Amino acid sequence: MTGWADGDGRTVWPVTTVRNQPIPSAGSDTTVTKYHHKLSTHVSALTRAGLTLVALDEPQPTLAQVTRRPDLAEHLVRPPLLVVAAHKQA
Repeated sequence: MTGWADGDGRTVWPVTTVRNQPIPSAGSDTTVTKYHHKLSTHVSALTRAGLTLVALDEPQPTLAQVTRRPDLAEHLVRPPLLVVAAHKQA
């Protein structure tokens, strides 16, 4: 994954701009533009839309999956996505 920097012997993910700045990410065949948003931005958008937050999850690979695919180990430190469950009252 691009964007990782090695600082003081440890792997870090530098986030220099948090407010709606595009972060290009080159994959094997495609380039995806990602945006880093604060958690409060997502939760506030849900509540403004009249939704009630039910659950949040940041899925990570299991140790068995990391054993099979060592490249997934970085996701133990920084989960790649946030899963949000919300509902709207009828």
